[in-house]
Amino acid sequence: MKEKLETAKLMFTRFTTQFLLLDSIAHLLYNGKDAKIAALEVFMIIAVSSVCAFIYAVLLTAGEVSKKVMSVLQISYFIIINTIVLAVGLCLKLISFTNIKTFIIFESFTVGSIIITILYSYRNSSGMAKRMNEKLKKLEEEIN
Repeated sequence: MKEKLETAKLMFTRFTTQFLLLDSIAHLLYNGKDAKIAALEVFMIIAVSSVCAFIYAVLLTAGEVSKKVMSVLQISYFIIINTIVLAVGLCLKLISFTNIKTFIIFESFTVGSIIITILYSYRNSSGMAKRMNEKLKKLEEEIN
């Protein structure tokens, strides 16, 4: 449980940073130098990041699962998070399905953010697992 909480906190900071960056870039593209982020947007980003982090901790820290199951979990996670972010984008009027250019830019940033976060987390987890395995091998060699 403690591991899932730590993972959720880590993912929360990653998602918050990326979504704030996404929102800032979108505002700069649409409004130029005079762009401002409303407090409601910041709170929505924090809420969405919390949900993303919670779902990540529940789905993608399932312990030892096969690669196939993990792939299904990651795809499911991607679909859930993308749907949430699109819904919030529509509610905040950041995107509109009538303006296809805005939708494509927003979706590109969203997909990129989610993929970067998942790959970065995977890379960190893989690196940690490799270091742990190396330490275990050294311990086994010392014992034998």
